[in-house]
Amino acid sequence: KDLGATLREVFHPPASEVVDAEQAIYHGGFFSRADTSRFDHVRSASPAELVRQLESFQDTRLNDLLFRRIARFAPHVLTPVQSETWKKSVVQRLGLFDDSDSMAHRRWRGLETLENQELRAEVSAYFDRVRSQFNL
Repeated sequence: KDLGATLREVFHPPASEVVDAEQAIYHGGFFSRADTSRFDHVRSASPAELVRQLESFQDTRLNDLLFRRIARFAPHVLTPVQSETWKKSVVQRLGLFDDSDSMAHRRWRGLETLENQELRAEVSAYFDRVRSQFNL
């Protein structure tokens, strides 16, 4: 095997291993010029404008990231279907409200042994707010 193949293998895991857009941002190569030319517009556009541009990037990672940006900072412009999609993705990413073996869920289970009661209470309150925000 040549050095190039080895580097590609190490730094570009199979697509099945890279699912999340934020984790996949450094996998799959550089963005096209057409996509990068739109970055400034995304930074300055209103949320309503951005919603109309969902799914307009060539690179699907950017479409996912744009959706997340809108959902985090302007959830009021999402359709009910988009809001439900966002809610499900947050629950999945947090992995706290099911029996999953996600990193977040393992960390949450680890907090049960945390001796710092104040920190444990703060974290617990945070998760209660998330549950409330997403009607869980």
